[in-house]
Amino acid sequence: MIKGKVAVIIAPFWGQPGNVGNNRIDRFIRWLNAANYSVVVVKAARKNRTEKKNWGVEVSVRDPLGLYRDVNSNEVIVQSPRKPSKVRRSLAYLFFNPDPGVVWARIAARNSGVLEVMEGASFILSSSPPESAHICAFLLSKKTRIPLVIDMRDGWLDEPLKPFLSKPSVRRWLESRHERKILSDAAAVFVTSDTWKLLLCKRFPHMSSKINVLTNSYPHTLSKMNPSVRRTDSNQLVFVHTGRFIGSRSTQSPEILLSPLLNAAQKLTGSAMVRFIGDLSTDEIERINPYRIEFEENNWLLTLEGPIVRAEIISMLNSVDGFLLLCASYAAIPSKLFEYIPEKKPILVVTYVGSATWNICKKLPQSFLFDILGDAESSDKVVRDFITASSGFLSGISPVEYSEEYTSRIFLRCVDFI
Repeated sequence: MIKGKVAVIIAPFWGQPGNVGNNRIDRFIRWLNAANYSVVVVKAARKNRTEKKNWGVEVSVRDPLGLYRDVNSNEVIVQSPRKPSKVRRSLAYLFFNPDPGVVWARIAARNSGVLEVMEGASFILSSSPPESAHICAFLLSKKTRIPLVIDMRDGWLDEPLKPFLSKPSVRRWLESRHERKILSDAAAVFVTSDTWKLLLCKRFPHMSSKINVLTNSYPHTLSKMNPSVRRTDSNQLVFVHTGRFIGSRSTQSPEILLSPLLNAAQKLTGSAMVRFIGDLSTDEIERINPYRIEFEENNWLLTLEGPIVRAEIISMLNSVDGFLLLCASYAAIPSKLFEYIPEKKPILVVTYVGSATWNICKKLPQSFLFDILGDAESSDKVVRDFITASSGFLSGISPVEYSEEYTSRIFLRCVDFI
């Protein structure tokens, strides 16, 4: 048992390189420590063990399905060249509800080491995806009577990441039972955009008072870096896209971003390089590759550079001319946007009019908004204006409401009153 205020975080993915959920958990740990909480993080691993950390205790619970592996936090895992099997994935989700991680979740909820170290905790927080993390937290909350806090980085049934939940089905009904039961039991629920909150409140109006918007934040490491500068060493413009496409959300097809860029490249003089930084799947690479020859014919180069560690990404953003952001969703706000904003350089934002991402970016002078459903003429002008701005100087802003100082107050105000 840990003395003083204790917060328990259920995050099976904690420490897995490339998982963007790590960034949010890292913020929670730092914010809680600053508020005099010790933190217990329960994660999945190859074997059971408990380790003391400078922020609290990390409890690893064996994952019998091997979905998570033990790796160094700075290690970069390269995607296997083998295509993911849709059949295997479908079968896994057919047998495991809400996802295969539920096997680990139920084991972790009975683990004696977890139960011992969390005794007397102030609250249990789980962060998704995967939604099975909420199953674990819910079972622990019921067993220990410790209040439950749910952090939803994406929707569960609203714009679901799993395509088979988009239409009425037995599976959607089954998962809706989990969602309703867990959210009803929660003392507080966090979502990452106003649109997520609207969608959730529409389905559960009686829960509106406990649903809180907690966006992602600017990287705290930025304050230790040099101010952003314009590149002056080359006539070739450099644009960057970080992260994955359909690997993040099935609607995120690379073609939605590449087609308007190619159209602009064909009409403008000058050269440019588009750098794709991230763990792209075989499917994503196969969708991008056909564009490479056409871009090269217009003096543009597309490079697929694979994943790099987060610290290097943040440093690299300082040395490019503009950023590419695709968000084929109405409710989601890509976490990479909060890495782009503080650089105050042009951002080509490809999304839907009125989406959560659109509503944030329309207030930013460095944003060039491209409507996915817009007419060709106006859309083409947006891309050309973005490219022109990237070769000059632009006065951008970093709204304070996405700083860690601001978002941490929202978070701590909620958990301190549970």
